[in-house]
Amino acid sequence: MFKLNYFIKSIFLLFLTCSTIAASTFVLQPSQETMAKGLIGFSVEHRFYNSVNDDAIDNFFGIDGGANTQLGLSYAIQENLQVHVARASVEKEYTLGTTYALPSMNGVHPLVGLDFFSFKKLGNSSREQNFFYHISGTYPNVIPKLTPKVSIGIDGFNNNIGFAFGGEYEIRKSLFTTVEWAKTNKVTGNEHSVNLGLSKKTFGHQFILFVTNNSNVGFRRVLEGAQTKEWSLGFKVTRTLEWF
Repeated sequence: MFKLNYFIKSIFLLFLTCSTIAASTFVLQPSQETMAKGLIGFSVEHRFYNSVNDDAIDNFFGIDGGANTQLGLSYAIQENLQVHVARASVEKEYTLGTTYALPSMNGVHPLVGLDFFSFKKLGNSSREQNFFYHISGTYPNVIPKLTPKVSIGIDGFNNNIGFAFGGEYEIRKSLFTTVEWAKTNKVTGNEHSVNLGLSKKTFGHQFILFVTNNSNVGFRRVLEGAQTKEWSLGFKVTRTLEWF
């Protein structure tokens, strides 16, 4: 079990003393979404394995080659406090976690989170588990219509720290484009991860279509690295529901 040293703990607690935007178009980094108290969020995400250039017509831009999928469910205990559970198909990984958003400070909206995860390594019947700590911050409309974001993650299983950054630009009302980059920790791949996305927000729904070189789902997995520089398609759909 990985134990954080006092220095890392101090850095993490420092960030705690530094809310978040109402929805998130980022897919490599942790979701920056908050919901009103009592609401439920449901998400489905696919990241296809084949390249968009791999016989694009016959394979319909790579979607015939299988995909890594994740189902997620979140619940808002308070507007700034949420719990979530998710299951990804690769290595049958389950995640149970919580995120907390503090009031903005000088325009910056930080979000901190703690995840417990459990998965089966390929070819191994036993499960591995540990904790993942993450913090991200956005600065909505730092210039008109542009929101940058930076995220840091501490992986207790791989015993490393990683980071990612990106930006969201509002093309017009409810239509956004997103660019992200994540540094590889060279666990599953040596390539840095890149994402280019387009999202549409409607009442209660959000649809994100993107191309990326990393088929991993979830910030912790993304930081493990991409295995290729080839672009593949992906999509994410989220839906907000009322409990009653």
